[in-house]
Amino acid sequence: MNIISLDPGTYHCGYAVFVDGKLIFAGEWEIKERIDTRLTHILNSFGALLIQYKPCEIACERAFSTPKKKVPELETLIRGARGMARRYKQRFFLYSPRAIFGRWNGKREVARLAEQQQQILRFARNDSFSEHAIDAVLVGQYHLRKMEVIKGEGD
Repeated sequence: MNIISLDPGTYHCGYAVFVDGKLIFAGEWEIKERIDTRLTHILNSFGALLIQYKPCEIACERAFSTPKKKVPELETLIRGARGMARRYKQRFFLYSPRAIFGRWNGKREVARLAEQQQQILRFARNDSFSEHAIDAVLVGQYHLRKMEVIKGEGD
């Protein structure tokens, strides 16, 4: 089963592709043009991944916002990705950053995430692997763990 995971952003958008639970590659789209052009470019690039890898599921990190800090462009990007997934008949999962990365309430969680990021960097074999790509990989890993738990409950 193929899965694409996203770490949405308006300047940098991380993505990762998993095939049969294994990370195949990850990267980031970095666009420095006007916001409408950026969103269009990211969605077109996302559409190309959908066509190429034909994933069954899309896992996406929910946009971080607070009542004082809304980011409507991120919401637009997520709605666009969800619409594309629906068009290609793929399941779309949206996860909160807190669910994926934990509550950050202790050194243990920070150490666990640091170790996961080091594992991902070893996979990439270079230090230019962006934090957005790493976040997309972590979103995908969280999704895979969550689906494994659900599958185990169904047995």
